[in-house]
Amino acid sequence: ERVADVLIGQDAKPIVTPRLLYPSDVWAHLAPKVQKALQPALKTFESTFGATRKCKVALDSFDAMYWNFRYIQSREAWMTDGALIEAFAPPLGLGVRERFAWSKAVTDAQFEAGTRFRVRYTAHLEDMLGDDGVLVMPTMPDIAPLADAPEAQMQTYRDAAIKMLCIAGLTGFPQLSIPAAQRDGAPLGISLLGPAGSDRSLIRLARALSG
Repeated sequence: ERVADVLIGQDAKPIVTPRLLYPSDVWAHLAPKVQKALQPALKTFESTFGATRKCKVALDSFDAMYWNFRYIQSREAWMTDGALIEAFAPPLGLGVRERFAWSKAVTDAQFEAGTRFRVRYTAHLEDMLGDDGVLVMPTMPDIAPLADAPEAQMQTYRDAAIKMLCIAGLTGFPQLSIPAAQRDGAPLGISLLGPAGSDRSLIRLARALSG
């Protein structure tokens, strides 16, 4: 508790009774075997806090969210590390080199479009969540791929993950992942995502689940 006080302080508007939301369009990204693995965790949430209400969180489309997030993320990555990369040419791993090359090529128009979309999306999710809404959703599309998986498979997984993770990435709203499930012996997370400034409340909700 004291560590949380120092790191994040108290929520301006604590969530006492969460209004659980089930973003069906996010869950639809999962293969049936992944959805099945997460069902016990979802039922635990509902038995503790009440039934979830279905909603859809995408604005325009998940592709639109993905690309606008990528434009912002990539421009900011290049602004942070681009000068160092060009000056010293450090050895970069497979995939990393290509992503930085793509980041360098992001145009001002793309970055500005991404920034405008971020403002729209933040308002969209803010309106949906209000002061007490909490999304209950999968953290990632599946368990982590094997370390020796081919780069193409890694990129496919990465792209699928970004379409889910960009919800918090675009808005800056807090998301807490709980390793409450498993598949094939590997951990699989389920997330709580709440309105801005609900960090402490999400921690309290997660602790309530663990007794």
